[in-house]
Amino acid sequence: MTGATTERNVAVEHALLRLRELPPLPLAIRELSATLSNDRANYAAIAQALNRDPPLTARILGLANSAYYGMAGRVHSVQDAVRVLGLTLVRGVAMGMCLMEPLDTRRCANFRPRDYWLSSLLTALAAQRLSPLVNAGTAASSTISEDFAYLGGLLHRIGIIALVFLRPDVMEPLLGPRGRDDTPLSSLEERYLQMNHRQAGAWLLWRWRLPGPLPHVAAHYAERGYRGEDWGLCALVGLASRWADGILAGDSETPWDDTTLAALGIAPRLANHLRDELAPTAESLRETAREMAEHGA
Repeated sequence: MTGATTERNVAVEHALLRLRELPPLPLAIRELSATLSNDRANYAAIAQALNRDPPLTARILGLANSAYYGMAGRVHSVQDAVRVLGLTLVRGVAMGMCLMEPLDTRRCANFRPRDYWLSSLLTALAAQRLSPLVNAGTAASSTISEDFAYLGGLLHRIGIIALVFLRPDVMEPLLGPRGRDDTPLSSLEERYLQMNHRQAGAWLLWRWRLPGPLPHVAAHYAERGYRGEDWGLCALVGLASRWADGILAGDSETPWDDTTLAALGIAPRLANHLRDELAPTAESLRETAREMAEHGA
């Protein structure tokens, strides 16, 4: 083993030890996240859980009363807000907000929470809408849950928030307009931090005891050839994430990744029809992203 290799291994070990500095979820948020991540929870259960967190309740009510939903001033209870926004959106928004709470990102000026959540929300929506199109005859799981597809899309890059929290000094230039060029963010993270946001995200979701598939999604969504546990969900979120990146870069006709479509058994005709339906939604999700960003600001 060379001296350079030894130094590299020690640096990686030290980097992974830094993950232990990530804070645990407070008990109240841990209980709330358990309810939110239960795909069998109904309107009443979600509303009851949200009512235990007054600041979060205020955000959800504010979102339901926003001009976009056409209910300004007419939503007065959390249960009504859940009905207006829909169970999946409320679960996702609340989950994102409560997980953001322990991680202060304000020390990194180049981290833009609104852009982060807009990308995550668009990925979540695309993954959710694509999940019923997965062909049960493929090697992918025939029962990819729409709720897990949504939550996986929402949280797949939460490792970026973890690294911004741990090392804002390093992440700030990497997230700046001249920090990346054409180099993937993960490669730069590994160069300067000896770990990437996928490793950090998987570790964080595991530590926070989020449901089993979600850490796998965080770890493997970008690996097109991954065929390990929950690979179908990982591939689906990766597909949605790449498409969302294109949409937010200004390409309203961003194509799907045909190789991943084929692996999941999704007919290109159906996927392209869905793409045309989803493309205009980026603008409508900006209000939701703003609410989530302001909660974490």
